[in-house]
Amino acid sequence: MAVCSCTSKYDNTGTPSCIGALILASRKLIMVPRYTDAGILNKISIPTTLDNTFFSGKVNNVDRSVRWYPLPKHVNAEIAKEASVYETFNDGSKKFIHEGVSSFKCTYAGKQPSFLSILKSGRCTDMAVYIVDKAGALVGYTNGEENVLYPFALNANTIDAIMKWATDTTGSNIEYSFEFDTDQKDEYVAKIDSADMVSVNLLNLDGLIDAKVAYTSTGATAMVVKLFAVGGSVATPVPITGLTAGSFALYNVTDSLAVTILTAVESTTAKGTYTLTYASQTVSDVIRLTPTLTGFDFTNVIATTSVVV
Repeated sequence: MAVCSCTSKYDNTGTPSCIGALILASRKLIMVPRYTDAGILNKISIPTTLDNTFFSGKVNNVDRSVRWYPLPKHVNAEIAKEASVYETFNDGSKKFIHEGVSSFKCTYAGKQPSFLSILKSGRCTDMAVYIVDKAGALVGYTNGEENVLYPFALNANTIDAIMKWATDTTGSNIEYSFEFDTDQKDEYVAKIDSADMVSVNLLNLDGLIDAKVAYTSTGATAMVVKLFAVGGSVATPVPITGLTAGSFALYNVTDSLAVTILTAVESTTAKGTYTLTYASQTVSDVIRLTPTLTGFDFTNVIATTSVVV
């Protein structure tokens, strides 16, 4: 409900002669944790240089409580608002109670069913969202504050993702929907124009890809591992290619010591399969592998250790 007082006045109605482009249809969502682990609301504070370093730093941040999670481009986006709620009296008069809830829905065309788990994971976390419109502007929420842009708060209990199976005339798609927090006010919706960014197109901003590992063998002086991205065919997972010796780190968990890598060579016939050689290790010791490659999250790989045999 709007809060009024005896000193309330009608706002001035003039607008600047040049206020920039209007907000266009939604084309992409960037999911952001609403709060950091320190309990601070995530936001963009202005002034700051909005260049590739800034946005790449958000996506690749090791702190998952401040990391940005850009979703792929979507189609058929629609933001709808329910009718406002009024109290009605016997004489037919009404009293405003509160505005209706705003909701969002869109379609992800041609995505694998595994993408559903990514979208549904928002139900278990307090997430917020920036919207990127068709012109590449970043749309968010000011909360009535100056020089700041927050992501929109969501109602996690309303997040839904449904797979639409292919037919003879349509492909398989995923429909995604949620409601915005009921306390948000439309008049606080704001944007950062693409022209305010330095050589960046947010429509091309991609999120990190989860990686997994399969150990073919782990010996005293060498191991063979396969790195692959989550998703794709069960029989032929998508390999992660292009890593070199400098892309890997090894650690002996048993001895609590770093292991010196001598070589790391990717197979020419089995992409994503790497043979690593290293200083001799003791049989039965536990070894932890830590790869590094821009665009990937190797948390699952690091958590999957191997035993020297």
